[in-house]
Amino acid sequence: MSDTTDLIADLEEVLDLERHAIRHARLGDVAEIVRRKEELVAAIGPAQAAEVQRLRPRFEENQRLLGAALRGLRAAQRRLEMIRNAGKGIESYDSRGRARKIGADAASLERRA
Repeated sequence: MSDTTDLIADLEEVLDLERHAIRHARLGDVAEIVRRKEELVAAIGPAQAAEVQRLRPRFEENQRLLGAALRGLRAAQRRLEMIRNAGKGIESYDSRGRARKIGADAASLERRA
């Protein structure tokens, strides 16, 4: 096996590791995997672009998975923020279109033993 063939095999393995890390929410591992992937692509170099191009669908799939994971994290953050703010009441509009606060404030909170 040539050095380039070994590098391509290593890159395929790293792409598999990246996919596994994303699918199993091990996003902390992704930064190191990306660093390694970049090193391999640089080591392979432009002379072997066709070999790297063959792996393009795997690169794209991992990118889609990572995008979906980030969208899920952002949605979870928004949901947690909504839950945290639920006790503060909500804002609505009256018949004249003016914003008004509905809900909990310190004076209206009833405590029971």
